[in-house]
Amino acid sequence: MSPKRVDRNHGRIVQSLRLRGASVFSLATLGKGAPDICIGFQGNTMLAEIKTTTGKLNAMQRNWHDTWRGQQVVVLRTSADVEALLQGRLVKKLANE
Repeated sequence: MSPKRVDRNHGRIVQSLRLRGASVFSLATLGKGAPDICIGFQGNTMLAEIKTTTGKLNAMQRNWHDTWRGQQVVVLRTSADVEALLQGRLVKKLANE
């Protein structure tokens, strides 16, 4: 299976998570709207989509997020988003993704 395209900040976001003690598993090759990464941190598991500051969710991603019955998928754009997520302050999904 060929790798799917990832946003240009993907590596920086993953590095930022790992530097703060999180485990990160890439899901980017799954496609079909699935989130980009699975994050483990302090006994919690989270799914995240990585987008640039101007990036938008495509239709398949929106559908995946809307129909997922687990914990809400978060959108990470910057290291500040990573910090907020790991401190429990990133609580909303941006409606206009």
